[in-house]
Amino acid sequence: MQIGNREHQRYTHFLDVVLESSSGKIEARISEIGLGGCYVDTIVTVYEGDEVFFHLGPPFDENLRFAGTVAYVFPGMGFGIKFNDIDTGPFRERLKQAGYYKEWRTKVGDEAWAALEKSTGPLA
Repeated sequence: MQIGNREHQRYTHFLDVVLESSSGKIEARISEIGLGGCYVDTIVTVYEGDEVFFHLGPPFDENLRFAGTVAYVFPGMGFGIKFNDIDTGPFRERLKQAGYYKEWRTKVGDEAWAALEKSTGPLA
C-alpha cells in the first residue's frame, strides 16, 4: 500500500467512470484524483497490481480509454489507481468537460488561475 508516498497531490472531485477489470465492466465513481492517480469508490474486487482501464464520463467515449495499476485496496470500499503513461492532452480535455477545472478556479481565485493557465494553456 503506497498512500503516503504519492508523487502528486490528489484532490477531492467526484467523476463517474466506466471501469474495466478482470472482474468485468461496471460503472463506478472516482472521489479523488490527481496527476498520478485516483481513488475509485466501488465494492468490486480487485487486487494490488491488477491493471484496470476506465472511461471518464458522462458521456462515456469508448474510444478514449485510460489505464492504471491498482496500488492499494480497501476491500468492500474501493481502491487506489496509479495511472499508466496517460496522454495528458485527452485526459485534461475529459476533466475539463466534466467540470473539474471550473471547480478549481473558484477555489484558487482569478490571480492564481491566470498563473496556472499561463503555464498549462486554457483549462476551462
